[in-house]
Amino acid sequence: SYLSTAMDQKISIQEIRRVVANLKNKKAVALDNITNEIIKVTFEVVPEVFRRLFNHIYMSGVYPNIWSSGIIKTIHKKGPTTEPENYRGITVGSCLAKV
Repeated sequence: SYLSTAMDQKISIQEIRRVVANLKNKKAVALDNITNEIIKVTFEVVPEVFRRLFNHIYMSGVYPNIWSSGIIKTIHKKGPTTEPENYRGITVGSCLAKV
């Protein structure tokens, strides 16, 4: 099937380029402090480093610990700001991990 064939292939620079091109600017960053803007600029200079990194992660199954961490931010939903139930939490994760 197509899925098993696609999943058996290494990640290509073209695949990464498609994802990087769709990253939105001015997004919050997590503990690694790597922004989407940094990813875009760096990828254009050293795309091979990205390809090797993601293929190493894919082939080894070892996922960087820092990418598993996030920063929890509270967002006011509606109603009085003095009421805790009027907030919800969101987790800001690594931009690079999302690639």
